[in-house]
Amino acid sequence: MTHSHTPSTNATLLQRYQALHDGLSSMIEEGRLTADDIPDDYHWLVTSLETIAVQESQHGDEEGETDLFENQASLPIEVKNLIARYDALFEQECPYKCCREMLQEMQALGYTFEYGLDGEPHALSPLT
Repeated sequence: MTHSHTPSTNATLLQRYQALHDGLSSMIEEGRLTADDIPDDYHWLVTSLETIAVQESQHGDEEGETDLFENQASLPIEVKNLIARYDALFEQECPYKCCREMLQEMQALGYTFEYGLDGEPHALSPLT
């Protein structure tokens, strides 16, 4: 059984999109990218970036916390290494079993997450 979308793969993609968003926003705010540069698409780009920012803030309010699997930048290196190690194991072993074992190790590091019978970990957060 293979695990098609591993948490770190999704997180990496999300981080790349966030970096693109941040970079474009910065270029617009600092005047390095203007309507004169891309007259046909500038309004669409600005509106899209604003819509994403609003949706991100609403999503954070609804969820209460961000899933740290999707935003690993602030995680300690030990937690990142654990995720990477299990990421490889998901391809070789039963994802449900991997989640059970990974959760035990994650809790020892002060974090927890949820998973279902599909063996897809989600909702990584600090233990409270």
